[in-house]
Parts: sequence; C-alpha cells; structure tokens
Amino acid sequence: MVQPTLSKDFVAAFAKSEQKFSSPRRKKVFVGVGIVFAVLLFIGLIGAFLVTRVLAMKGDALAVRTAASEAYDAIKSQNLPEAANKLTVLSDRTHVLYQKTQAFSWMRVIPIVGNYYGDLQHGFTAGFAGIEAAQRAVAEIEPYADVLGFKGQGTFNGGSAQDRIAKILETLSKITPALDDISGKLSIVDKELSAINERRYPEKIGTTVIRSRITQAKELVHGASTALVQNRSAVELLPDVAGATTRKKYLIIFQNSGELRPTGGFMTAYATINIDKGKVEPENSGDIYDIDAKFTNK
Repeated sequence: MVQPTLSKDFVAAFAKSEQKFSSPRRKKVFVGVGIVFAVLLFIGLIGAFLVTRVLAMKGDALAVRTAASEAYDAIKSQNLPEAANKLTVLSDRTHVLYQKTQAFSWMRVIPIVGNYYGDLQHGFTAGFAGIEAAQRAVAEIEPYADVLGFKGQGTFNGGSAQDRIAKILETLSKITPALDDISGKLSIVDKELSAINERRYPEKIGTTVIRSRITQAKELVHGASTALVQNRSAVELLPDVAGATTRKKYLIIFQNSGELRPTGGFMTAYATINIDKGKVEPENSGDIYDIDAKFTNK
C-alpha cells in the first residue's frame, strides 16, 4: 500500500503559518478578546443595574409628581391648611426619592454622564429650597388667612372693610421679617436652576416636553426672586405710609403734562388728605390759583 506524502512546499507553508500563531501571538489575541468580552460584560451589568434602579424609582418619582400637583392645586385654591399638609407630603416623598438617587453618586466621575447626575443634584437642591420657601410663606400667612382672603384658621372675626384694611396693614408688618428667609430660599432655587444647562436635553421625549419646561422654570423662578428683592422695601414701608401706627397727612399736587415744566407739568390743582390705619380722609382741595390769590402783591 502506498503511503501519502506531503510536498516540501506544503510542509514549509504550514510551518510558516504555525510560526505566525506561535504561543506569544496567541496569548495577545486571547487577551484582546478577553478584554473586549470583559468590557461588554461590564457595560451589560451596569446597564442592568441602571435599568433596575430606575424602574425601582419610577413609583417614587410618580409619587413626588402627584404630591407636587396636589400642593399646587391647594395653593391655587387658596386653601392654606390643605397646602401646608400637601407640602409636608411633598417634602417627605422628595427626600425618599433623593435618597434612592444617591445610589448613582459614582456616576459623577464619568465624563458626560456626570453632567446629568450634577443636573439631578441641582434639581433636588432647588426643589428642597422651593418647598421650604413655600412652607415658610404658608406658615406666616395662615394665621391671617381669612383677613387676606384665603381659607384658613385665622383670628379675624369679621368687621367692616375698614377693619379689614387695618388688620391687613398689621399683618404685613408681622409677615415682613419672614421675607428675608423666603427671599434667601428663592435665591438658592434661582442659583441651582441656573446651573442646569437645558441645551443638554432634547426638546421632547415622546410627547413629553423637556427643554422648554426647564427654560420656563428657570425664568419663572428668576423673575419671582428678583421681584421679591426689588419690592421688599415697598412692602416694608406700606404699613407706615398707610398710617398703621401714626396718622399721616399728605399733600397731593396735580400737574398738567400738556404744559411741560421741570417737575413734569404745570401745577393746576392740589389736595390734602389724612390717612389713619388705611382709611383715607379728604381734608381740602382747590385750584392752584386759589393759593396764589391768598398772597398780596407785597
């Protein structure tokens, strides 16, 4: 029987190919494949972890959304006792959700992804400050709710419109000291929301609007914070100007803007009024020439 033989060229080619895939080269290939497999496995595990955590927090996020909607409705309907209760529920549920998001704290060091985690933290800080500002405002106003036209357990038992005005002026002087705290909380909300870059987010996810809502929230809070700071002086001075503690007398001069003068117009008439605890009492009025007529040529 004839035994098959291999040509010298085939043997040489086989030896050469075997040399290419010698032990060191094989190890490099196996190491490379192992690294790719490990990376894919790591990404898969991280993805599974994130999906599991997010799904676990979905119920808490919906609870926060529901509580926020209920608190808003209570404030909108001017039901302060109900608003106070709903704000407490909102605060509790927000803290629960916040604690669960701390499981993602390691993401802050990951490029790009860390920006979204940072936005999440800015949002929570702003939310807590906003809730505290609302709670302080409700707590300060609630004792005078019925006087100011809100539903609540007030101490005012009725009376004339003048009695109500006097009580409102008294109330303003008691509420004013709380404006510092409320203003400070709103400043925190404004600062934290300003740190969020809404351009990182899509316009919509499905039918849910994202980017424009972030922009709207930032503008609304900034406007409220600025208005409170700018108008605080007027709120503080109003009780004194309205004669809450001391009777005030004012001279009112009417000017005709059709005849311009350095003060704004030609002075045509005048009036004097007294204000006592918000009640306006006319005293005297007349033409500006009536005052001139009282002076002789000398």
